[in-house]
Amino acid sequence: MNQELYTDKFSQELTKRAIEETLGFANDTFLQFVNSKLINYVLIKHKTGLRADVKPRVMNNWITSGAVIISNEDKGKINRFNIAENIWLDIFIDLKSYGLSLEKLKYIREQLNIGVKNFTYLKLNILLSVFGAENYMEVFSNGKISFINKELSDSLTRKKGAKISMSLNFTTYVKEGFNNFFNSKEFDVLLDYNDSKKLKLLFCLKTNFYKKLSIKLSDGDVRLISDTNELLSNQNLLEKILKMEFESIRVDIDDDVYDIIK
Repeated sequence: MNQELYTDKFSQELTKRAIEETLGFANDTFLQFVNSKLINYVLIKHKTGLRADVKPRVMNNWITSGAVIISNEDKGKINRFNIAENIWLDIFIDLKSYGLSLEKLKYIREQLNIGVKNFTYLKLNILLSVFGAENYMEVFSNGKISFINKELSDSLTRKKGAKISMSLNFTTYVKEGFNNFFNSKEFDVLLDYNDSKKLKLLFCLKTNFYKKLSIKLSDGDVRLISDTNELLSNQNLLEKILKMEFESIRVDIDDDVYDIIK
């Protein structure tokens, strides 16, 4: 394999520009949602241990190579990986098992973390997957990646001569990244990229990543939900939620961490 194909600076700059153009679709409302306290805490600030079984010596080697990155403040801690990084690590481990070098894996990670206004390629595709897109990450023989839907992925793999090393169902990795992901399409009516309130609510209900939802329907009428399944068993409240007939919702994300949907 020609190493120059994936280390050439000009080629990498073109890749960066292409990803930046992809991220450029986002309107101000969607960017407001992406940079909300809710999303930044759930995907970035909340730290857990490594889901995969990796020996410390091996992990240190990956970190030294730059293919896996942790902040200086998290070094030596057990809980040092956020959800976004854990999703990458699951992908990383699978790609490495297929024989990809650490240098190429580092390049793939760099592409995933190209960003515009704190909005990265990785974060975009995590959110799209949460919202119902079935995205595949195509890894090409030169180390470049792209995200495409299932239909296009199937079409490409049927074509002779397609230079795709492998195709990973990225959405599966995202769903596995959340311990209690809710796969129902019941809430898809809330999907509106021009309404950050609906996007926040949809994200909470699908990922089930919250300790409690305090739903204020009116003064003196506040309903508490600690699990998305509870909402589905309450048809009257479910209808009000889907019609956005509430004054506000306090999302208790973690101890002393909350966001308000209003």
